[in-house]
Amino acid sequence: ARAVAASAADGEVMLLCVGGSGAMRTGLNLVLNFRAMGLYHMLVLALERDVCTSLWDALPSLACVWWPRRLEAPRPASLYNTMFNKVALAFFEARKVLLERLVVKHRLNVLHLDADTIWFANPYPVLKTVYRDHAIVVQADNPFANAGILYVQNVAPGDSAAWVLEELNRRIDRFTYRPESVKE
Repeated sequence: ARAVAASAADGEVMLLCVGGSGAMRTGLNLVLNFRAMGLYHMLVLALERDVCTSLWDALPSLACVWWPRRLEAPRPASLYNTMFNKVALAFFEARKVLLERLVVKHRLNVLHLDADTIWFANPYPVLKTVYRDHAIVVQADNPFANAGILYVQNVAPGDSAAWVLEELNRRIDRFTYRPESVKE
């Protein structure tokens, strides 16, 4: 809760998903890029405390969290759990659970970004004008939605956008922990 309070501004937060130490420089570049645009409302999600510690060495005021219990949860053998990297799956799950909590529980608008994205301009003027009437804005990655770049705004518990986030996490939970419940 302290990290959320420290990172949010005017009901907005950017959730920057950095991952492990190999992505730390990329994540730091993203943070510095947004700070150069005058944007400081960032919450970094990292795989481990060491990543946050390294980021804090450079930027002591940066809000950074990690979620070790989510990464250690046992996963049953399944095509989903063996087809993809275990750490990548756990981090994907942690990102989406945190996204849902920030939006539904804390009532924040969230710009959710992978660390390997590059921004040439402040995205908020477009998000707040062109997309002001949209609750969820995603980048198309045809034929799918890119799960690493999305913006969620003006969501209330119980509305359709909240349902989408909750359903995403229900499905991740089914695929991850109850694969026998998923049928072709």
